Amino acid sequence: MIPGRDRNVAEESEGMAGNAEVLNTDTEEERLQDRNKFLLSEVAMDKLTSEQLDYLRNRQKLLKYFDRLCTYELIMGGPHMAEDLYDYTFYDKFRTVSLITSTVKFAHEGNCKAVEIMFTYHGDVLLPHWLPVLSNFPETMDPNDYKSLLPACTANGNVIPWSQIQLREQDWCEEADFQNESDDCDDDFIYEEDQTLKYFACKKESVTTEVLTSWYTGRVHQIESRSCMVDHAVTLIKLARERSVMGLDHLYHQLLTLDALVYEVHLEDARLSDLQKMSDLDICKLLMSK
Repeated sequence: MIPGRDRNVAEESEGMAGNAEVLNTDTEEERLQDRNKFLLSEVAMDKLTSEQLDYLRNRQKLLKYFDRLCTYELIMGGPHMAEDLYDYTFYDKFRTVSLITSTVKFAHEGNCKAVEIMFTYHGDVLLPHWLPVLSNFPETMDPNDYKSLLPACTANGNVIPWSQIQLREQDWCEEADFQNESDDCDDDFIYEEDQTLKYFACKKESVTTEVLTSWYTGRVHQIESRSCMVDHAVTLIKLARERSVMGLDHLYHQLLTLDALVYEVHLEDARLSDLQKMSDLDICKLLMSK
């Protein structure tokens, strides 16, 4: 008898047994998943009784409320903060209105953390409206405050996708065959006041650098014209350039000129739209006027 060899053989046997157990577990899980898929495929919505339909809809509603509660906890800072910060009135509305409605409201309020959480955990619904949502932050708000939400590009010019996290595994009642049109698809209101935002509503994979350049350009003009806060417009375009968004150099230099006119020459009525119509000579005269 060779003790060392016997010990090695025993260890190998235990290892093989452990691997076999894992394989058996995986196989059993796969069989269970396949069986569930088969059973679900046999269910026809038009053949369900009213009681079965009620059960299905109630299960979907409870899961929706559960997801909203988890999201609300994250917005508050985690379950440990819920006892002190929980607001029933807010949650009662938050769990019933659409995700896009809540997210736009958070943007209006300048609640960057809440918007970030909504994008991260409900991105499938919200990220097609990424840029339109960002356009709902107040123009008087410093873009540095929501810079973590701004889209960026790689050095190669590819748009960096938002990193999403799944709240939980999908439940059987949430299969596509069992879904009605979701209330969370109610997104028309976001484009009612500004139809041009529809251009920036696109699927995550179809956001291009050209779209980003166009959005940053338009948003800079909005901030400058609506708030007259040139420094905020300059901040946003600097953040865009830091994020490798191309095609903004000329606008950037125009904004720097406007910044000098407003804050150094003290021409407080100077506007970007007027500056863009002026010749270089006229701009030089303004810069030297005081």
